[in-house]
Parts: sequence; structure tokens; C-alpha cells
Amino acid sequence: MFDTFVLGLCLIGSVVSVTTKGNVLLPCKFGAYDMNSDGVIKREEFLERTEGFPKMPPQQIFNRLDTNGDGNIIFAEFRRMAPGLQKNKIFAHCDVGGWLVFALGNKKLKRDW
Repeated sequence: MFDTFVLGLCLIGSVVSVTTKGNVLLPCKFGAYDMNSDGVIKREEFLERTEGFPKMPPQQIFNRLDTNGDGNIIFAEFRRMAPGLQKNKIFAHCDVGGWLVFALGNKKLKRDW
């Protein structure tokens, strides 16, 4: 119990959540990382939102999602790579069947994806 409380304190300011079993979860929706709603997740945005995630270093997750290496993640990259991270238990809690809808949420992107 105390470990979960301490972990929760370390995660203030990020969007990771701690379940009652002490599991730390990253959000499944693209918009949770796109802080300025410009349709692009910048490295700084991602790292700020995932600070304290213990399963894999956030920089490593970002690098896997940023398939073209430009320092940004567009929705097409997120959609293509995030289901693969489910196998590594990073996004295992996300709905596989409805990944596109689940990742988008209610956000309408201005970019062509």
C-alpha cells in the first residue's frame, strides 16, 4: 500500500495512472500525449506525460513510436506502432479490436492520416 502511494506521488504531472493493484498504465489515446492539440506528439510532450513509467524508459517507447526518427509522432505512427507495444505489455490494457477508435477518442485530427 505504501509503495503504491509513493509511486503515485512520483507520477504527479504525468498522465500515467496507478491501478488499485499497483499497475502503472499509460493512456491509449493519442490526444492524451498531444498537449497542444496540433496533431503531433513532440518528444517533450511525450516525455512529460510519461515521466515515472517503470516498465520501459519513456525515451525508448518514444523512439519505437517515432518510426521515421524526426523527433515527433504523428497519428499514423502511433496507430501503426502502439499495437506492437501491446505485446511488450506497454499498451496491453488497450482495446486491440478497436485500436483506431480507442487511440483517437473523440479528437478530430486536422492532419491527413
